Amino acid sequence: MDDIAVALDPNTVSYPRWRLALHWIRELLPPNAKILDVGCFTGEFVRCLAQEGYFAFGIDLNQAAIGRAYGIPVDRAFFFWYKGERFPFENQTFDGVALMDVLEHVAREDAIVNEVRRVLKKGGIVICSVPNQGRYAWMDPDNLKFSFPQTHKLFYTVLGQRQIYSRKYQKDSLLFGNFARAGSQRHRHYSLAQLESLWGANFSTLRVHRGGGLGFLIGYLGNKICFRICRRRLRAFSKMLAKSFLRDDGDDAYNLQVLMRKIS
Repeated sequence: MDDIAVALDPNTVSYPRWRLALHWIRELLPPNAKILDVGCFTGEFVRCLAQEGYFAFGIDLNQAAIGRAYGIPVDRAFFFWYKGERFPFENQTFDGVALMDVLEHVAREDAIVNEVRRVLKKGGIVICSVPNQGRYAWMDPDNLKFSFPQTHKLFYTVLGQRQIYSRKYQKDSLLFGNFARAGSQRHRHYSLAQLESLWGANFSTLRVHRGGGLGFLIGYLGNKICFRICRRRLRAFSKMLAKSFLRDDGDDAYNLQVLMRKIS
């Protein structure tokens, strides 16, 4: 099954980027390999890897999310609350590491990369998914609150969620939201050259996928709005996301997913 067919297959994990990552892992790592998912949240991808026959480990800063992951026990799936310092593993523990939509969120990306280098075996693989520094980077839905604060506030107002807005973002002295108060920061977007520079010369790039253009952004924003209104995502928007991700959109892509190998 090729990469595109895998990413469309709903019988694997739910998220197209995870499906593509799983396909790459199946090709390169044998069963019983040890894989770490950095930023695993509630552990869906970790459980999927475990069910594929891997020893799968997940870490996340969100203690509540890790608690939920613990609540769904699966053989070979292990979860750890990461407190933001050193990963709780010995040097050269893992055959593979996944960072799916993580680096753009962290305050110190170099610290995360250094920890991955430390716990990954020589010859091991890294799968890294980040927002692409492309034509539509300025339309990142999670950065709209910085670029268009008035529209962001109006969105909450129209949905009748002014109290939520005030609690999350606003101080009395500010007309619009104080996003630093909420611990928010802009999503970073990366070019392939920037990502390769960040990982350094001891990693070689094996595969690159740039997917998700304007259709991806429309589907992503549509699902965020629907979730705010009715606490659910629409299947039509989710299918738009999946299909858009499959196309190699080059500079128009919103997502950049890279497979690398540690060579030294």
